[in-house]
Amino acid sequence: MDRPERLLVWTAGLFEGEGCLSKANTRSTRIDIALHKRDLDVLKRLQNVTGLGKLYGPYSNNMIHWLLYGREACTAFLLDVWPYLGKRRRAKVLEHFPRFKNFKHHKG
Repeated sequence: MDRPERLLVWTAGLFEGEGCLSKANTRSTRIDIALHKRDLDVLKRLQNVTGLGKLYGPYSNNMIHWLLYGREACTAFLLDVWPYLGKRRRAKVLEHFPRFKNFKHHKG
């Protein structure tokens, strides 16, 4: 993402608070941010800010998901938000991307 720092901070905060990093299957990593359908505008803004991910839903539980699949796309997203993540979320990232700690991370 080539975006102003304030948008990266906003994106990281949304991921920190509502995001989930997991294995979609044995080979694919995914990032999922799920919000209630009344917050569709927030997920559309996330998609616009990042230029990444697809929206799915609403489902029967009224949730809409912004999903990002694949190691390359997830890495691009995580490189941009890494400087703004807390300790717990960084630890989760390192579970899925052990070599991530060797990358150089730049703010803004």
